[in-house]
Amino acid sequence: MVHRDRVVTAAEMAEIDARAQSVFGIPAVVLMENAGQAAWRTLRRHAAPGEGAIPEIVFIAGTGNNGGDALVMARQCLVERVAAVTVVTLRRELRGSVAAQWDILERLGLLRVVWDDDPDACRVACGRADWIVDGITGTGLRSPLRNELRPLLDAVNGAEASVCAIDVPSGLRDGAATGDPIVAADLTIVTGYLKRALFAPRFRHLAGTIECVDPGFPPSLVEDAAIVTGAVRMMPEVTVSPSPPRRDAHKGNRGRVLVVGGADDTAGAPVLAAAAAQAMGAGMVRLVAPAASQAAMLARDPAVMTGGPDADAAALCRWADAVVIGPGWLDLDDGALTRWFREAEAAGTAVVMDAAALRVLSRGADAWRSVLGGTVPTVLTPHVGEWDALAEACGIDRGTDIWEALTAFPSRPGLWILVKSSVSLLRTDSGAVEIVDGRVPALATAGSGDVLAGAIGAALARARAGAAAEIASALRWAVSRHLAAGRRLAATGGSATALVDALQRDDRGGAGRA
Repeated sequence: MVHRDRVVTAAEMAEIDARAQSVFGIPAVVLMENAGQAAWRTLRRHAAPGEGAIPEIVFIAGTGNNGGDALVMARQCLVERVAAVTVVTLRRELRGSVAAQWDILERLGLLRVVWDDDPDACRVACGRADWIVDGITGTGLRSPLRNELRPLLDAVNGAEASVCAIDVPSGLRDGAATGDPIVAADLTIVTGYLKRALFAPRFRHLAGTIECVDPGFPPSLVEDAAIVTGAVRMMPEVTVSPSPPRRDAHKGNRGRVLVVGGADDTAGAPVLAAAAAQAMGAGMVRLVAPAASQAAMLARDPAVMTGGPDADAAALCRWADAVVIGPGWLDLDDGALTRWFREAEAAGTAVVMDAAALRVLSRGADAWRSVLGGTVPTVLTPHVGEWDALAEACGIDRGTDIWEALTAFPSRPGLWILVKSSVSLLRTDSGAVEIVDGRVPALATAGSGDVLAGAIGAALARARAGAAAEIASALRWAVSRHLAAGRRLAATGGSATALVDALQRDDRGGAGRA
């Protein structure tokens, strides 16, 4: 399938499906057969990978197309005889494609269990299953699942079986709210293009591993801007620096990074950011922080220049290609942040704002007005909680769907936002969104965000010093390197300090060469 990076809304996917039938003459039954057969091949790799005991798979079919897909999968499983098959339908009376698919299974001699008739039997079937295929609802859901289906979802989520959701876990939808009843899947097999609802940070964990199958939609449909209006894609991982140093490079033209932050109780945060900038190959790194941070920095790497909080901000910003403001700076206030940003603006220096800087911005004072009115490249790196506060400060309700909030959030040329989570969202200065489906538990450690801020600072500095890359490429490279270091760390475990070391190893060789 081409355009595997495209991410669509439920409405966009429905329009693609409808036009595949009306414009290209592809019958719905053909699309369903293609989807179900491909989904079964994917599930078989997970559920029946080889020799051993015959697994038992329960296929739960709702009343819509996902129910039909589930029954196609059940039929193929039955004829291949690789698992014991149980089919559960929500109702006895079936219609349309679901009825047609069940008719085939019935002719093959299969019996079914009906939830409306005998919910206890359905619970027993789920309780003894090795896998449950969730075809209860699909992407067309517009409101939370009705109350009478909650006991069925409880039966699925309470079973010890692995769960495979078709397209999206049932109950998940565009605009889903915390507290909605949703199936928790171990595997989600997406039919067609990736669905936006899967990647909302608060719900991503419910989809488990995501794999795509191609029902045969003509690629021109997703390319049509009149059909797919959203600009959401998966972020391509960049494994090689977009601004490699020239052979005659020297320390002054490999990017100069300034890190400003720190406090007595958080002395390590700016040290991690500065060390990450060094590990990313910046030619020169300078740390402005309290004495404890300076001492820790010099103990780790005496090549990093240090200075105290009373340093000349204007001179330092003129020296730097990028400045990282905020890591560990507990007493940062609006006046100090405004001063540093305006000095960076006057010098034409790129800015990364993290941690304490974001908390100051969320109060909506002078610093925020300066950022919005600025012209220099500026990257904000909030985690989900910090993002909520920033959005709320801009008049966006905390309950707003994150995709709508990203669209509504104030913008200007050069303002980039990376919302950090197990799945992160990079909003470009054009309003497009790139999804970073990292899911690297090794990055869920204190200081990981400081490391990322420093890595981004170095990437921006190297791009600007070499004038060889756009901001987008630099950001993708920094995020990709951070992910790669986290994956390397996952094998051994460790702290943010170990993460910097892994980032350093990535720079010395392999796919992450600078």
